[in-house]
Formats: sequence, C-alpha cells, structure tokens
Amino acid sequence: MPAPIRPWIIRGSLFLALVALICIVLFAVFTARAMREAFGWVDHTREVQKELAQTNLALADAAALARGYQLSGDTSFLELFEPSLDRVATGLAELRRLTTDNPNQQGRLAEIDPKFQDLAARYRRRVEDRRAGVPAAYIEREKRLRDEIRQLTAAMADEETRLLEGRVRRAEGESDRAVWTTTGAVAAALALAGTAVWRLRHAWVARTQAQEAMERALQESRDLYNHAPCGYHSLDASGRFVQINDTELRWLGYQREEVVGKMRFSELLTPEGRRTFEEAFPRFRETGEVRDLEFDLVRRDGSRFRVSLSASAQRDAAGAYVSSRSTMFDVTARRSAESRVQEMNGELTHRAELLEAANQELEAFSYSVSHDLRAPLRHIDGFAGLLSKRAGESLDATGRRYVETIAEASRRMGRLIDDLLLFSRTGRTAMHHERFPAEALVREVLAELKEEMANRPIEWVISPLPEVSADRSLLRQVWVNLLANAVKYTRPRNPARIEVGATTDEGRGEQVFHVRDNGVGFEMAYVDKLFGVFQRLHRADEFEGTGIGLANVRRIVLRHGGRTWAESQPGEGATFFFTLPLTSSSSPFAPA
Repeated sequence: MPAPIRPWIIRGSLFLALVALICIVLFAVFTARAMREAFGWVDHTREVQKELAQTNLALADAAALARGYQLSGDTSFLELFEPSLDRVATGLAELRRLTTDNPNQQGRLAEIDPKFQDLAARYRRRVEDRRAGVPAAYIEREKRLRDEIRQLTAAMADEETRLLEGRVRRAEGESDRAVWTTTGAVAAALALAGTAVWRLRHAWVARTQAQEAMERALQESRDLYNHAPCGYHSLDASGRFVQINDTELRWLGYQREEVVGKMRFSELLTPEGRRTFEEAFPRFRETGEVRDLEFDLVRRDGSRFRVSLSASAQRDAAGAYVSSRSTMFDVTARRSAESRVQEMNGELTHRAELLEAANQELEAFSYSVSHDLRAPLRHIDGFAGLLSKRAGESLDATGRRYVETIAEASRRMGRLIDDLLLFSRTGRTAMHHERFPAEALVREVLAELKEEMANRPIEWVISPLPEVSADRSLLRQVWVNLLANAVKYTRPRNPARIEVGATTDEGRGEQVFHVRDNGVGFEMAYVDKLFGVFQRLHRADEFEGTGIGLANVRRIVLRHGGRTWAESQPGEGATFFFTLPLTSSSSPFAPA
C-alpha cells in the first residue's frame, strides 16, 4: 500500500509550482523585453544603413549635377543641385541623431561634416565659376574630399553591418531562448500548461512580427540596391559575378540567371577596356581600391557604352583577396556632352580668331579714316576758304553758294567721320563698372549742353534717379545723345518741356530710364530704323545730325545688358527708354 501523500508535500509542491510559475513569468517578461530591445536595435541599424545609403546617393547626385552644369551650362541642372546638398546635410544630421550611442560613428561624422562643407562650397564655387565663364579649378581637391567622405561612409557602413549581424544573432538567440524556456516550463509544470502555451504563442507572435519587420527592412534594402541610379555588382576571386543589381542588368541587357555564377566581368569588356582593366587590376589588388576607372562595356546586343567604375577589395582574416564590390555609372551622356563641349570650344576658338582678324581690320580701317580721309577734307575745306577769299568779289551769288556748299559738305563729312570713329571705339573699349548716382551724371551733361540751350525757354523736369552700376564714360554718351536729341527736336516748341525719370521693373530685374519731350515726334512705322547706323527720320535741312547717335546709344546699352526702345506720335513728342540691370553684371552677349 503506497504511503499517503503528506500535506507538507502538497503544500511544498504548490509552493514550488507557484515559485516556478513566478519564475517563468518573470523570465518570460525579461526575455520579451530583451527580444524587443534586440529587434529594436536591428531596426535601428537598418535605419542607419538606409539613411547612409540615401546620403551617399544625394552626395553623388550633387557632384553629377555640378559637373553637368559646368560641362553644358544647362541651368536645369541647378534646379536639383541645392536640394541635393540640402539632402546630404539633412542626412548627416539624421545620422548624428541615430548614432548618438556609438562614439566611433560620431567621430566619423565629425570628420565628414567639415569635409562635406568644404566640398559643397567647392561645388557652389564651380557653379559660380561656370556662370562667370571662369575655368573650373580645384578638381583634384574635390576628388580627394569625395574619396575621403566615401572612405568614412564605407567605414560607417561596415561597422553598421557588423553591428547588424551581431544584433540579428542576439535577437534570434533571445527568441530561441524564449521558446525553449517556455517549452521546458510547460513540460515541467503541466498544471501551468495554459499559461505556458499562452506565453509560447505570445513569444512566437513577437518573433514573427520581428521577422516580418526584418524582411521588410531587407526588402527595402534590396529595392534600394536594385533600383539605385548606378550599377552595383560583386565578384569572387576569379572575377565571376556573385551579385548584380537590376540597374546594371538593364544597362547590359542580360537576365540575372544568365550572369550570376556564370559570367565573368572580363567577358563584358571590349579589347581596349580589357587592357585598361588588366593594367589597373594589379594596383587594385595591392591597394584594395580603384576610383573612377573609365572604359567601355559591351551589351548583349553588341552595342557599347562608357562606364566609370569604383571598386573595393574584400579580404579574409589572413589578408588574402577573396572578392570585390563595385559601383558603376553610365557616363556615355557625359562623354557625349564633353565631345560637344570640345566641338563648341573649337568653334568658339575659330570665331575668336575671326573676331580678332575683324578687329584688326577695323583698327586698320579706323586708322585709315582717322589719317587718310581727314587730309583731303582739310584740303577741300581750306581751298574752299581760299577760293572764297580770293574770288569772293568776282563770284556771283550762285558761285558763292557753291563754295559755301563745298565747305559745309566737307565739315559735315568731318563730323560724320568723328561720329563713325566714336561708334567704332564704343564697341571695342574695355568697360569699367562703378557705382555712381545717375542724377549727378544727368546734371553734368545738362551743364555741357548750356550753349545749345542758350536763349531757349526749356522746362526741365528731372525726377529722382537711382544709383547705377555702369561704365561712367560710356553712360555719359548715352545721356548726351538722348538729352541733345530732346533739345534739338523741341526747337519748334515754345516752351519746350523735357522730362527725365526712372522706374524699377522687379519682374525683369531692370532699372528703366526715360527721356520724354514735347518735340516734333515721328511715325511709329519707322521706329525699327531709329537705332540703326545712318538712319534718320528727318531731313538734314530740318534738323542737323549724322544718324549715328542713337545707334551708339543702343550699342552702349546692349554692352551693359540692357534694352532700348522709343514711343512717339507725330507732333506730340517722343519718349526714349533704356534699361540697366539691377545687378552690376553686364550682358555676356554684348557685341564686341
């Protein structure tokens, strides 16, 4: 007969069962907390890796956009240039926040930040140099900065990969530990089976959710890898493809199953590219990296395209080379753009030579006009004067009129030669910008015109005029021509009224000046002829002039980057307008 179960055994069993239950509950709580923490660190590491990849892509985009604008001058590159730099700065700030627990990563970010600021400043300087037409400089320094940033970000990525592997193992260990502990508790305490089963199910659900989150993160990483704007691939020690992203496969025209584990990278090279690769490979195995190596690849259909490749070597614990990871960019379009730029440079050089020859011819012509034509005119004028003095008494009125006509024609020809020389020099004179008040210059010109305004009732209305940035001597000629014309063509008016004013056109970034008079005016049908050389809308016996003054006005204003136009009605006066940019820069297309 079996011995009866003593009450203290039952109480002890219950006590032990209760203690076991409490221990199981506590251990399950601690295990679940450790699991959440472990999987949280996995998600955290994935977030750092994702931000790091996006920041690297933004930096590559900024470099490509700056270089694209430098090579082509296409301003559409600049629309994304500053946002790309801002995205890099935002990414670095986010990485600093995400890695506050990691002194090593914080130290690398501290090294990256000034390098990025320096690189961004150089990219912006490259853009400004391109706008100013200054050749690009400091390319080697930019390359060193990019390489240093790539090395630091690669080190960060490697550390995050190591952290991720350790954290995944820890998370899986915590999950497995929870499952086995719960299963053992169920086996040891059948009375607590319901609680153990619930705990087991709870742990399993948590693990499943963590695995799903991990799969989503891995899928995001795969999507980022496969759909990046550049090609990625990994090769084993024999040069055979181990991995390749969708972007590179699309460039090559192959399917993944045709490439991975079957093709060697050398099979895609042209003979010239194979020689380039063979020359660079020994240095790559020695140094462990290669940057911006350019050569041609052959697509499946036999066509070729140009790539720029950067790669890093992977070594085992003994330091032996085992594999490589490479990044490629399709630079076919860039090469085409560089070729177009070279062609354009050649054409510009040719045009510059033609322009230089034309300028030399113009200088020779100016010399001829200045020296060869003036002497005959002086002779004509001098002998006409001598003839008038010697035979003046014997000449009838018609003869004296003929002699005076000859003298006046020679003087008019002299004035025409002077105006032509001034017009020629205006296009060749070097410009010297300075800031000065336009109103002071207008009043100086009016003081010079006192003799022409003598004994004439003229009402002047000069509104406040702004400061301008221009060549003072050239702008003086503009005001002399416009104000002298207003004085001349208001001669029949009593009183004459001449207004000078200015407005600002913010939309076009211009300062608009005008000279308005109540003179004889002109037909708007002939306004297109107004600013042409030798174009006059009034007869010489009505109003004197050579027809060059307004042509000179237009040339000077165009050299400053401005515009000229006029409005008028016959008998109701005329208004002449010209503009100057609000900035100090003159037009890059001003005629020479």
